[in-house]
Amino acid sequence: MFFGRGSPQSISLDRLGSLINASFEKKLGSFGEHAARITESMLQSKNQFLDACDRFETLDVEPYTEDIYSPNIHLIKTQKTIYAKALKRVAEGISQEGSGVLNTYERYLAILSNAEGALQEILRMNASYKQVVYCYSNHLREFKKSFSDLERHVQLLKRELDRRSGDFSEYKSLEAVASKINAQSSELAMLESSLEAASGPQGREGAAAAHSSEEEISKKISAKRLESVALDRTASDLTAKISLLTLPLERAARKFDHLSVSRKRLRDFIMDPIGAIKDETSYAEFVALVKELKSFSEAGKIDIKNRDDLNAEITSLLDSDIYYLISSLRSMHASKSGISDEIMLLERTLKEVEESRGSERKAAQEAEEIRESIKRVSASRDAAKSQAEMEFMQYYGIRVSIIP
Repeated sequence: MFFGRGSPQSISLDRLGSLINASFEKKLGSFGEHAARITESMLQSKNQFLDACDRFETLDVEPYTEDIYSPNIHLIKTQKTIYAKALKRVAEGISQEGSGVLNTYERYLAILSNAEGALQEILRMNASYKQVVYCYSNHLREFKKSFSDLERHVQLLKRELDRRSGDFSEYKSLEAVASKINAQSSELAMLESSLEAASGPQGREGAAAAHSSEEEISKKISAKRLESVALDRTASDLTAKISLLTLPLERAARKFDHLSVSRKRLRDFIMDPIGAIKDETSYAEFVALVKELKSFSEAGKIDIKNRDDLNAEITSLLDSDIYYLISSLRSMHASKSGISDEIMLLERTLKEVEESRGSERKAAQEAEEIRESIKRVSASRDAAKSQAEMEFMQYYGIRVSIIP
């Protein structure tokens, strides 16, 4: 590290990101050790919760049903097993790190997000399986203790992260400025390359080069259009697959919505799964409703023909990982949008090449416009560099001189 006194240390752009991360990590100090200890305790509480799930799953006692009119003992026991397994699946995600984290703070921020999501899901499952919770309330003491421990450790980790939120905001500010500098450096390189091409030889050599460029761009446009058609075909097949998984449940979902106490309507998900399932939270709500539909079907609460077929369709939907299918479809739509943008850019470039072909005056005008753009982007990048150098000094006490 180079601190405030003495000459500034020259830093190239390819080292800028590493220096920002290293400076942030040093400023965090003992945060990582504290967060690691909390996370380790959280993991122990999670393991205790998983042990409680295992014991509850194999618990062989009759449920308490004295206050329930005409209880279905077999159904309650079956739901107990499903409930325990579902709790285990959710709890196993606690303390898992997010992918692509860059530093210690973001690592534990991802762990906190996963843990908070898991706790919320557990509470939602308690509501979904409230009959099991009621009938086995005398056997849930271990759950309550380990769950309370988990909540406490999540709050401790959140408190530890909140203490460093200001440092993290400084880091994100400097990171954003560094990203701007990198983007503008790339833009300048492209502009300078364009300026070199625009200022090149005219006449026959310039016309021949323009013709060659025109052919190359036309080939790229054709290739991109073929790629777009193939992507449309794949997306259409995926949309059809999602519809085949959900639409068979439309009638049952409509009846289920009249009976369910949930504020969410299953039919809204069934009729528009791509629009309704936006993230893991809405996916979890959807899965919970589908599972509740299955329990209603198995309990005979819904008047429907071909109950076995319905249960098979529900199982097929739950086993399909529809969230992955929808995410893939959204990714395809994003890719299609990117390809469309590329085609538009290529077509615009092609039009410019065609219009500028053989026109020296047009080329000179373009070269002047590019020079003006270079001046503008250079001035903006210099301002961003000055801001980054100032923030390095302000946040980390480091004097740097950024070299583009």
